[in-house]
Order: sequence, then C-alpha cells, then structure tokens
Amino acid sequence: MEDQIDKNRSIYDVSAGEVFWKNFLAGLGRALGGIMLYIVFIGLVTYMFVTKALPYITPFINEYQQAIKSVSQLNKTTTPSTGSVLQQQQQLLKDLPVTPSK
Repeated sequence: MEDQIDKNRSIYDVSAGEVFWKNFLAGLGRALGGIMLYIVFIGLVTYMFVTKALPYITPFINEYQQAIKSVSQLNKTTTPSTGSVLQQQQQLLKDLPVTPSK
C-alpha cells in the first residue's frame, strides 16, 4: 500500500529538498552530457584538421619558418648595435673640417 502512495505523490506532496535534489541531478546530468558532446565534437574537428588540412599546410609553415630564420640571421649580421652607431656618428663629426662662417 505504501508503494502505491509513493508513486502517486505530486510536487505538492514532497519536500523542498527532494525537489531541489532531483532538479540538481537532472541539471548535472545535462551539463555532463553537454561536456561529453563538446569533447567528441572537438575531437572530430581536430582529427579532421590533422588528417585533411595539415598535410597541405605543413609546406607553407616550413617555408615561413625558414624565412623567419633567414631574416633574423640577416638582421643580426647587418644591424649594428645602437652604441656603435652613435660612436660612428661622433667620429664622423670629429673628422669633418671646421670652416669659419662668414
């Protein structure tokens, strides 16, 4: 007889804690399901990118890396430090002949 009474309970016959607990579990289940679906989606997108797009992009990435290396090497060999530029300009000013102004 008690099973019959428990099955026929409505929201008005239960406590606030019971309603809260059932809704909390339902929300937690929905959130975990959404997270799992998101992880599966991100995994599929990553797999498609790695297998389909990455082989076409890799040569461009390698070429870009080589260009950056060569530019940085060129920049290191041709750009003097700021102190040496200043010293060169001071030496040029000292070497200029002084002409009297009229």
